[in-house]
Amino acid sequence: MEFIDLKAQYRIYKTDIDQCIHQVLDHGHFIMGPEIADLEQRLADYVGVKCCITVASGTDSIEIALRALGIGAGDEVITVPFTWISTAEAIGLVGAKPVFVDIDAGTYNMDVDQIEAAVTSRTKAILPVSLFGQMPDYDRINAIAAKHHLPVIEDAAQSFGSTQRGKLSCGVTLIGSTSFFPAKPLGCYGDGGALFTNDDELEEHNSYEPYKATLDECLAVAFKNRPELQQAKLKINMASDNIKIAHSSSLPTIVAVASGNISDTAPETSKNSTNWTVGVNVAFNLFDNGLAKTQTKAAQADHEMAKQQKRKLEDAVTLEVSNAFLNVTEAFERINNNQVAVNQSKRDYEMAKDRYEAGVGTNLDVMDAEVAMIQAKTNYIQAIYDYGINRAKLNRTMGILN
Repeated sequence: MEFIDLKAQYRIYKTDIDQCIHQVLDHGHFIMGPEIADLEQRLADYVGVKCCITVASGTDSIEIALRALGIGAGDEVITVPFTWISTAEAIGLVGAKPVFVDIDAGTYNMDVDQIEAAVTSRTKAILPVSLFGQMPDYDRINAIAAKHHLPVIEDAAQSFGSTQRGKLSCGVTLIGSTSFFPAKPLGCYGDGGALFTNDDELEEHNSYEPYKATLDECLAVAFKNRPELQQAKLKINMASDNIKIAHSSSLPTIVAVASGNISDTAPETSKNSTNWTVGVNVAFNLFDNGLAKTQTKAAQADHEMAKQQKRKLEDAVTLEVSNAFLNVTEAFERINNNQVAVNQSKRDYEMAKDRYEAGVGTNLDVMDAEVAMIQAKTNYIQAIYDYGINRAKLNRTMGILN
């Protein structure tokens, strides 16, 4: 069953769609072409916000929003379970934990009355879902968020174009996120998504800080948490216990042999019998003592082997954590470098526009500068994404589950 007839839609707008496609084919700017900037501006104007950034999908838009706010491992994000998997999936992708608040039985949107009970010291954002074209009460949600100093991200994949108290969906929270999947209210031919915000500093603001822990601190956490190192420690302890057991089993036999004594006043038959018994006991005791020494040596060898294995594992973990730590440091530097490039591209774009308006530049110069600016922004977002991925990898090398 076809829930939406995309072919019928195409036939209605065929002339316009074909013309736009051929326009792209003619100018050849297939990646980050001028149509992207035009679409972003039109979308921002429609929603009534300052900034719009188009992305590859609705899932990506949520993930990028979370990463732009610096949300990662150990953090919590309040959302709803009654939604498409992408909402919770994006939270998991950045290493955070989704904390579910139930829906209202009448609207199927987030039950606003349950939000505050879900807020903890780890909560870093509220992510409501606008479902079936309906939006939850964002005035109340924003008030609760402000009370607890939390940002709000609207998952508006199913509500683009909806209004609430005169405001359009995607423009009622700090960040709005939507999807252009073909079956969505505003669908594309393929997949796509967009982010919206009125905070024009958000896309420029570097909310990421250098990784605060030192390499030595990261290694200490890894040595404490990594299961293979814990198993190695357990093997060493078991081998040490075996040494003690094997060693202690030889002590009573030595004492028994040393204390073997026959009274001179005992009868001859009794002496002979006792001598034979003591001799047998001495023989068995010497055998047991020799076996115990052999077992002790074996246990000591196991102990030494366990220590060597532990040292090898520590060396491997040290190398793994060190490389991951270096990757995080380098990824953070790329964020800073790309931030500088974004600022420079904006200045170049403004200069190109001024030159064009003054009659000393061309429209092509403006378009090229605009494309360069968009590419710089894209590189910056990619750097943020890479930083988050490398942070998550470092956490895994330390045995911290994301």
